[in-house]
Amino acid sequence: MGDHLHELLSALSSLSSILYSLVWQELPEVVEDSMEEWMGNLRSLINISQSNKEEKFSLDNGSYLFILLYDLFILFFMVLDPLSLLHHSILQTLNIFSQKYDEEFEAYLEVFFKDIWALILDKSSKFRELEGSGGGGNLDVLIISGLSFLSTISSKGCFYYYM
Repeated sequence: MGDHLHELLSALSSLSSILYSLVWQELPEVVEDSMEEWMGNLRSLINISQSNKEEKFSLDNGSYLFILLYDLFILFFMVLDPLSLLHHSILQTLNIFSQKYDEEFEAYLEVFFKDIWALILDKSSKFRELEGSGGGGNLDVLIISGLSFLSTISSKGCFYYYM
């Protein structure tokens, strides 16, 4: 089952990258017309955390060994795990929305501001835990992506509404 989780997270990351590519040039009408659905799904994905990913994807008990081994692989080889890669991809996409599509994205700024702030705090604490054991360098990319999103919002002068 652990392989299925990895494949699912990788596929979702690829879909987020495709959305990023679509909105980079121009906001497609199909995305604009279903913005609430897109943002709701992205928000659900950004709120999946390391601690509850097993619960969200209904893993069986045998999968926990896979997750433990996979987490050790991530620690030693300093690459983003599939969940962090998904979060990074979503953050890049949200950053494009916040930079280029003010009017269309304005309704979602507050919830994403809060969600991304919570994600940064969660990843920062995990970064500090891993840093003490010689790892953690892989999470800095994700944290920087989150801070970039928050920086974009704060530069627009509307950040004080969300604090």
